[in-house]
Amino acid sequence: MHIPTYYKRESWQRFFAGVVVGAIIAYGLLLYVHGSLLEHWVEENIRLRGKLTELESAYEGLLNTHEEEQEQFTIKQIGITFTNDKRLQLDRLTKHQLETLIKGELEDVIGRNVEDVGENRDFLIKAVENKRYQIDEFTYRVEVVQLIIYRQLSLELSISIDT
Repeated sequence: MHIPTYYKRESWQRFFAGVVVGAIIAYGLLLYVHGSLLEHWVEENIRLRGKLTELESAYEGLLNTHEEEQEQFTIKQIGITFTNDKRLQLDRLTKHQLETLIKGELEDVIGRNVEDVGENRDFLIKAVENKRYQIDEFTYRVEVVQLIIYRQLSLELSISIDT
């Protein structure tokens, strides 16, 4: 029995070359799709972990308050927005890490009376502005543009890269 030599025919050579090129393109597409799905999963995982730590710290702060203070207005959570994140072209991971660092700096405020925090708002502003936040190889500084103190402590911050 003799196996025909298809590899010598030009039409079969084109077919095998097409199979190889198609396999390379398919592998490249597989890597791209897998990478984008993995990036989405990691981003969601980091976001959910940050939300979990935020909720745990809020829960701890609320447990530490007295029942009489809970009847008054107390700060329940911290909200942070950045005014110039699009101009600096920060990715979502860096923004999330910066937000987590700032919330960690202010987590003692959760569960406190709104009036007490309002009296010490200058200290809050100085605590946030005087700290330098190190993420990867960059150092960021923030400036408080707007501070709203109610049941949610809302901060509007301007980011600058420290050189």
